[in-house]
Order: sequence, then structure tokens, then C-alpha cells
Amino acid sequence: MNVSIRRMVLPAVVGILSLGVFAQADILEMKDGRIVEGRYIGGSRLHVRFLVNGQRQLFRVDEIDALIFENENPGGSVAPAARIPQPI
Repeated sequence: MNVSIRRMVLPAVVGILSLGVFAQADILEMKDGRIVEGRYIGGSRLHVRFLVNGQRQLFRVDEIDALIFENENPGGSVAPAARIPQPI
């Protein structure tokens, strides 16, 4: 693969891989039927902290029916970057 094509392909691959990380959202299913999409940022026995549209929100555990982690590493950590294939 010549250098100019590699310069175009590498940023495109990195961009596509990063979209997958940012597109994922954790989900809170509330007992009253509401669905809240955001990112889990912490919690305790009584509360769950969630980042929703850039704002921190606090939810009572007794009001939550389910907490679904879409990212395999809950708590905001990011999975290791995928290896970019080398040309043959």
C-alpha cells in the first residue's frame, strides 16, 4: 500500500473504531417504564449516578428495574484499541 493511501485509510479506520466507543450507551430501565440512556459513572447501595446528555443525574436504586451495560467495561473505562491490520 503506498504512503498516500495509508495516510487516508488509517485516519478513516481510527475514526470508525472510535465511533463505536462513543455510540454505545448504558441503559437504565425504570420501574415506572421510563428508559434512560446515558453512561454509568458510579453508585452506592442507595443511588446510581448516570451521565445523561452531559449532565450528571442521580437515580434511587429502589426505582430502577434494570441497569444494562452496553460497554463491556462499566464505569467509564474504555476497551483496548483494536489492532489495525497491516498490508500484505
